[in-house]
Amino acid sequence: MSQELDKSQLARNFIRKLRGESTSRSRLKIMLDTLAAEKDCDVLEIRDQTELTCAIVVQSSVQKLAFEHWGETLAFDRTHGTNTTLERSLVATTLTDRGFPVLDVMSLNEKAVTLRKCFDFFKTTNRPWTKIKSLVIDNIMLSGDFLRNVSRSHRVAVSVSRHHVQKKNFCKPVQAEADQDAIQFLFAKILYSNTYFAYFRAFKAFCSFCDAGHKSVRQYFDKNCKVFSAGNTTTNRIESNWHLIKQLLGMKTAIDQAVRGVLMRQANVASHFLYILHRHNSRC
Repeated sequence: MSQELDKSQLARNFIRKLRGESTSRSRLKIMLDTLAAEKDCDVLEIRDQTELTCAIVVQSSVQKLAFEHWGETLAFDRTHGTNTTLERSLVATTLTDRGFPVLDVMSLNEKAVTLRKCFDFFKTTNRPWTKIKSLVIDNIMLSGDFLRNVSRSHRVAVSVSRHHVQKKNFCKPVQAEADQDAIQFLFAKILYSNTYFAYFRAFKAFCSFCDAGHKSVRQYFDKNCKVFSAGNTTTNRIESNWHLIKQLLGMKTAIDQAVRGVLMRQANVASHFLYILHRHNSRC
């Protein structure tokens, strides 16, 4: 962890402390304490075994309200095109078909233990968590076991690359070429189902195929059914509509500036959402 920290920033903080000046750490503490004191706002600071901050999780009252109304389907996005070394968002789709961040995570790493603490924090501060229907995680580095433990009864989709590697390693050595084409077709029907009922129709057809002499494929699917591919095209189409979710944070060396940037982005997203609602209402 210490290798990932900006040593020059630590040195500047030490010098400022000797001079009696404010440091990024002290400014960050004031900012987080002020936010946590607000009604229905929650802040989590995660530290490693050396007591160094490795992640900060922020959720405002507005974000809680957005999750309560539109949290059936969530996406945990690494915000492509932004400062991906720091900030991720748990995003819900609103009634205007735009993404609204319901949780902001600033982390130095993507270790399973760190992300698990973030999701556990989200569960404890949001009682409607059990109403989630699906959770899309744009991260090919997370293991299937971790995703299943986090999501429990929820359907989870991950990036396409990891799943296709697993599928090829499993299916190619033991299935005939014609059967591989049939399996691929049935998988595609499941993955690109656009409604709840279409998914189960495709799943039923897949199960019938497996029962007719392809039990090994069914065993593999049962083991990994909660981790499936959303497809790169689908993922890119979702991301292209998130607009303000993709605002640049910039490469900030001070963590307090990064947190301030996240809070400003929250305000911008909420303001833009209210503007869209007002525009729709004025047309009615």
